[in-house]
Amino acid sequence: CDSGTFMTGVGMSSKRDCVLCSPGKFQTGLGMDNAAACQICMAGSYQSGFGISQQSNCTLCSEGKFQSGLGITASIFCLLCSKGKFQSSPGAIDKHNCSFCGAGKYLSIEGMASENICETCGTGKYQSGAGMTDENDCLPCTQGKFVGNSGESACLDCHAGTYFSGIGVSSCSLCSAGKYLTESGAVQSMNCLLCSGGKYSTLIGASSSSVCMQCQRNNSLSQKQECNVNVEIL
Repeated sequence: CDSGTFMTGVGMSSKRDCVLCSPGKFQTGLGMDNAAACQICMAGSYQSGFGISQQSNCTLCSEGKFQSGLGITASIFCLLCSKGKFQSSPGAIDKHNCSFCGAGKYLSIEGMASENICETCGTGKYQSGAGMTDENDCLPCTQGKFVGNSGESACLDCHAGTYFSGIGVSSCSLCSAGKYLTESGAVQSMNCLLCSGGKYSTLIGASSSSVCMQCQRNNSLSQKQECNVNVEIL
């Protein structure tokens, strides 16, 4: 009998009397005399035909799926990786072969084959966990914080010289000219400090009082307008 078949009886006269190995199995030898010679396709694969002669004819479950049984006969038994996960190699044998989408990402579809399919949280939002399944898992940055890029796992403090009182922003507001702010994470414009009397600054978003310049009689008109009119100009 050819590979992929066996025969249990005696006195047979034709190859047509050889029995085909059933689906989910294969058999590589010649002249096999019992069904036990048919070997089972391994976990992570399936095989739907009769009389298969090579293990390579057992088809691997495709990417994004897994299958832990033996001798499986159809692709429908390959299970999808759950939401929030992906699996990029064929022939996975366990759900633990499915990898989580990383922090800053989520995935709402089952059976995905690539990390590139994981969606990123938008600007102004973050997500610090793994395996998230919904866009609502992306949280807005709180007051005094921002995220300028998508797919981030944490928000940053508004830099010195900036502030913001809202939530979910991608950038912070700049302190106006004539003011400065040395601390980070500020939440209100009133946190910006005025240049001291007799000084001015045309710079916005200043992070130090060193930008405040002494008012002089030879200042330009625009510079004088920045000076406190109640302060004597030197």
